[in-house]
Amino acid sequence: MPSEAQALDHLAAWNGRAVLVAGLGAAGLAAADALHHVGAKVTAIDAVEISPDQRERAQILTYLGVDIRIDSNSDFTLPAGIDHVVVAHERYREAPFVEQALDQGMEVLGDIELAWRLRGPDAAPWIVIAGDDHGHETALVLDQILTRSGVRALAVGADSRHSIEAVLDPEGPAVLIVTVSRHQALWLRSVSAYATAVTDIDSEIGAPDDWANVYERTLIACVYNEQDTRTRTLVENADVVEGARAIGFSVAAPGLSMIGIVEDVVVDRAFGPDRKISAEELFTLGELTDISRQTLAPVLAASALARSLGVPAQLVRTGIVAG
Repeated sequence: MPSEAQALDHLAAWNGRAVLVAGLGAAGLAAADALHHVGAKVTAIDAVEISPDQRERAQILTYLGVDIRIDSNSDFTLPAGIDHVVVAHERYREAPFVEQALDQGMEVLGDIELAWRLRGPDAAPWIVIAGDDHGHETALVLDQILTRSGVRALAVGADSRHSIEAVLDPEGPAVLIVTVSRHQALWLRSVSAYATAVTDIDSEIGAPDDWANVYERTLIACVYNEQDTRTRTLVENADVVEGARAIGFSVAAPGLSMIGIVEDVVVDRAFGPDRKISAEELFTLGELTDISRQTLAPVLAASALARSLGVPAQLVRTGIVAG
């Protein structure tokens, strides 16, 4: 018998469910809108006033029947009859009502996990990217490579379109590139991305294992930063789908199953036909006129992810260096 979490992978299963959405920024409003659209009974709360650019959307949701509550002077308690909680902002990561929901055995999701559950049966594969400094930039570089290679890709997250809106779009992309924050990574429960990457970990922000869920259930490639051994440790400890490979990137000469640099040439020893004995050239540092070695991480990580998707070496080069 499927678990409740598995059953809720189908849009119809949300019909009539009572869901509390915590946080009314862009992610929370996208979650509330989508859940209302699929028939859930939505209560959305925040202790912070909605930003001016989100007020019109919040007002429309109110007219549609979403119960929106904003009270900066109140400690929210878990409303009676709630079936699920969606934590859509990091300020509610350790909120008492979230702890209460967990103690009651209630399912608590993040907004990225919710987007995964709302996908259709023929959904685009996901590429999930995280990192304290370079995650978003890596997503943009990968989007550029794929688009210039003729792949209909879309990067979502950070300041761009939310993944919830993308998965509900019937004209959505062929590949969805999802940037996740530390907070969003904590709530990943069933996401099984085609390929994943953690580009860097700032030891002064949270704990390294905040990112651990990013690599879980990866299908094909777990991309990690060879210069940041904490990302490699996350890969080594991840429970991935059998056959998924660990792919490193480095500003030094690459070992087997890595992308790195030999003199001034970025080379691939992870996906080429003769990777055990030779490397395949991708591009040269001289072609990266506005990027120094110190900021190469997004380019190298994006190249590894593109190669995991089968993008030929020449098209990786075209995607990165073309004006």
